[in-house]
Amino acid sequence: MIDLHCHILPGLDDGPSEMVESLQMADIAVRDGITAIIATPHAYPDVFYPRVDEVEQAADRLRDGLKTQGLTIAIGIGRDAHLVPELLGNLEAGRVQTLNGSRYVLTEPPEFFTGADLQDQLFRLRQGGYIPVITHPERYAMFVEDPSLVQVLAEQGNFFQVTAGSLMGRFGHEAQDFSRWMALHHLLHVVASDAHGPRHRAPVLREAHRVLEEWVGAGDAAVIRENARAVWENRELPAFVSVGPGRGFFHRLKLRFRRPPGRPGTGLG
Repeated sequence: MIDLHCHILPGLDDGPSEMVESLQMADIAVRDGITAIIATPHAYPDVFYPRVDEVEQAADRLRDGLKTQGLTIAIGIGRDAHLVPELLGNLEAGRVQTLNGSRYVLTEPPEFFTGADLQDQLFRLRQGGYIPVITHPERYAMFVEDPSLVQVLAEQGNFFQVTAGSLMGRFGHEAQDFSRWMALHHLLHVVASDAHGPRHRAPVLREAHRVLEEWVGAGDAAVIRENARAVWENRELPAFVSVGPGRGFFHRLKLRFRRPPGRPGTGLG
């Protein structure tokens, strides 16, 4: 398994503060069956915005520590990039890294947004040659209250990454149910840990993929699992045909999810 979204580098954002915690996270990941992690510190202006060289140096120190500890796991570099107007320019200038040097960019929408603004900014990224991977949609009130927006964005060429903990109910029943809805309608493309430490939100994926297999079957679950490898290797993601539920289903879903699950769009996902 490959984890595309993990705050494992120490001292750069709201992830671990010390290398010992990063190594503990790596040990947990290895024991869970994860073979590669993309370290994704925040690129969040005025909050967490480490320089590219700081990220690269932290990743090199982590790799050295892994060798010393005898832990076999590959470490790539990316960013949990907040969707701000200057993101495209920063990507083009090399101030923000894509996922493992690929065309895919992990993208976190702002706390408050409109569907039109979101579509416009994501369109600009795609026009620039990047492929947005939108983080934890199941924890955003906007998506939960308007599920049709998720389908529209997917049809436009954006992908969605759901947090492993959400599949297991760790962000509440609403986030879990919305994750299941996304999976059943072929709108869940990647599962990642979004881990921030060895104890709280640890880097584990195995149980989430087991739950996913119960929801959608072994075939679709395998595609979602391998999507992470496709991103790591900068390959095309296999295309799901999204399933659009009827208007009555959307209406019932909106009634059920009136309040945002978890911490929607706090910028600290």
